Amino acid sequence: MLLAEDARAPEFWSATARLVTYITLKGEGGGTGDYDIWAFSPEDRPDDRRPRALVAAPSSAEMSSRFSPDGKWLAYQANDSGMFEVYVEPFPRTGVRTRVSHAGGERPVWSPDGREIFYDQSRMLYAASFQGGADVKAGTPSALPVKGFIQGNGRRTWDLTPDGRQFLVMLPAD
Repeated sequence: MLLAEDARAPEFWSATARLVTYITLKGEGGGTGDYDIWAFSPEDRPDDRRPRALVAAPSSAEMSSRFSPDGKWLAYQANDSGMFEVYVEPFPRTGVRTRVSHAGGERPVWSPDGREIFYDQSRMLYAASFQGGADVKAGTPSALPVKGFIQGNGRRTWDLTPDGRQFLVMLPAD
């Protein structure tokens, strides 16, 4: 069964937000095309399923979406500043976003408790604390001792174990 005609790649399933996110691409352009984050609810009847734009800004790329464990926040990367940075927005969206990374960042992943966001930049992993609620705060990112892993363009090639205690990375053979 075809779930979304315009889907470029699936991104995330959130049981708490009851949504599946995916990216679309308008035109071509390698890693710098006009990617947008869309979503739909698998709970909708197939004949009533209406994909909706979650984060869509013209002439920029928004991708790598991840809902927080409680489903109240959406982390993603966007390059509307000229380079990819990691952002967090409340869900449902209000139009207010908080920047997490400060010198580039891609492929965010939430800690199991939702208090940290991990991301990569230049084959290094970073962590930033996160506090939701009325007074949203993202802490200053700090480099982790996980670096030199293989990271191609696009999709994330590292992950965090479900208990949040270890990272899985691919390292070069040499």
